[in-house]
Amino acid sequence: MMSVALGMFGIFKKEFGQNAKVLLGTDSHTCNAGAFGKFATGIGNADAGFVMGTGKLLLKMDERMTLCNMVIEAGGKNGVVSADETTFKCLEDKTSKNFEPL
Repeated sequence: MMSVALGMFGIFKKEFGQNAKVLLGTDSHTCNAGAFGKFATGIGNADAGFVMGTGKLLLKMDERMTLCNMVIEAGGKNGVVSADETTFKCLEDKTSKNFEPL
């Protein structure tokens, strides 16, 4: 039997977050799942709805850049977010030169 002290989010993490590599939640205690070897971060309710509906998390370019930088702060060697239309739009807005993604 689970302790009531876990709270709803604790029960969710225990039951559903066991095999996840990334855990997203709208609870202020989401990040404590890092103690169990997961990348865990809090997101807003609208973002959570999008993730639940699509399985994807939309990040603006500045958020992607922050995430990649924080990977290093956490001891990683590099952080990579796959290039997509958001990336290409950002680059198009910053240069008039033609480029082709690799």
